[in-house]
Amino acid sequence: MNLNKNLVFSILIILGFIWIIFPVLAEPSLSHEEWKNILAIGDEIDYLTGADLTLFISPDHYYQIPGQQIVLSGTLKGIFGPLSNASVLIERYNGTNLSSVLETVTNANGVYILTDYVNETGPVDYQAQYVLNDNSRESLKSDRYELLVNWQGEQNLLNEQISFVNLNSTNGSFQNYGENISLLLNANSLEFVPGESISLFGYLVSDHKPVPYAPIKIYPYIHFNITDPINPLFPGQTKQDGRVNFSYHLSGPDPVHFFLSYQKNLNEPIYRSNTISFIPLESGINPPARIVHEKETIIAYLQNETVDPIQNITVYGWYNGNGGSGVPLSPLDLVWYNFGEKIWDRYQNSSQVLTNADGKFECTVKAPQTPGMYLLGMRRPGSVTSNQLYSNVLALSVVIPELEEDYIEVQPTGNILLQVQQSPIRLSEKIGINISQKGFDELDTTELSLLLYYSDNGYEWKIFPYEAIKLFSEEQKTVFIQPDKPGYWYFRASYNDISHEVASSDVLVVPVLPFEK
Repeated sequence: MNLNKNLVFSILIILGFIWIIFPVLAEPSLSHEEWKNILAIGDEIDYLTGADLTLFISPDHYYQIPGQQIVLSGTLKGIFGPLSNASVLIERYNGTNLSSVLETVTNANGVYILTDYVNETGPVDYQAQYVLNDNSRESLKSDRYELLVNWQGEQNLLNEQISFVNLNSTNGSFQNYGENISLLLNANSLEFVPGESISLFGYLVSDHKPVPYAPIKIYPYIHFNITDPINPLFPGQTKQDGRVNFSYHLSGPDPVHFFLSYQKNLNEPIYRSNTISFIPLESGINPPARIVHEKETIIAYLQNETVDPIQNITVYGWYNGNGGSGVPLSPLDLVWYNFGEKIWDRYQNSSQVLTNADGKFECTVKAPQTPGMYLLGMRRPGSVTSNQLYSNVLALSVVIPELEEDYIEVQPTGNILLQVQQSPIRLSEKIGINISQKGFDELDTTELSLLLYYSDNGYEWKIFPYEAIKLFSEEQKTVFIQPDKPGYWYFRASYNDISHEVASSDVLVVPVLPFEK
């Protein structure tokens, strides 16, 4: 009998919940006052608990032209659903100062929409805000978005008149003393496609002789007023022939200028090279309006999420510093992950990505040769892991294209083969790897380097420190490694030139057994 009573009581509770929930599903547009009466909620309830206010900008581009019509829209939802007939304020900032406030009202679905025109040039910020009539609590705000009004497009960009003022003269603390030291900066081309990599090379000569293994700093800047603060990128070092190389992926739409500096010791003079300028051939990707985060963040996007093997992929986005401003002329690294989000092989990424004057970055590299799913993102370089900053992780799908009737299979120019001398081995033994190559006869091999990667877990790869050598002409080479723990060990070799990976071997797996008892 008690069991029947409990069953009836449970059914009544379930029916009660259905009676309460069903009107919620059937009447999503009821006002808060109506919900207060239905659910007998007191006035002390904070209706903005769990509420959300969104803002969308159309066209969602960062670079805008003066006079452009901007459509501002969004939604306002409270704890019980959309807030209708609510007054939403759109604050517009000119740079950092509030310039105007636009007002609109949400409809029955909590949606608002209005238009604005941006006529003044410079940065413009938008942020939506909802304030309770009684000011009983802090207002609810959307994300803040920034766009830049002054972009005139590709034609005006390429016709821009650049005044070269005192580029080769001394400036500030950079001075040349005497004629015995000469520092020169050069490049193969002074034009670039945004996202692609550019290469610079310099020479340091003293008394007509190259200066080997000397520390060299490279300075980038956007404007020719070099009295502004200039921060060097990571320093380089000359080789035995006095040459130093740098490589960066540049972003449009502005020209970028570089010069080098050399100082042997702190108490000695600083020598500065000539300045060279890179002009973009096009404006590059126009990214979405930048979300102004108060904390340092990197936001990344993929131009195409599905590509063919070795097809170009482009990663672009924003690097925001503390306080919400974009970080100009800052180097970033493109990093690859496996599904455990551990840092993986960098593949063809051969140089750093350099943000433009607004903190935008754009990087175009080759997709992997092997089909599959890959994860990638951007990272601020740093020697200490705790100081590194990572972007959101992006998913890239590499697929085999469907064969067409006129499809002609392109054979690789050559291949690399890895073979193990003995497998499996004991922990007390060394792993012997034979590296052989063939089919590269028609390539210019003078600038190619052999790199051998190894991993003890399959996703964290390291490079043999003594294998970055030009031994391309050798048909076969043998290297040895002493494993320090049992398990599966992975190996991969590649030939690389200055800008990308030319060819890669398959992954070789070698089982390493514990010490024999």
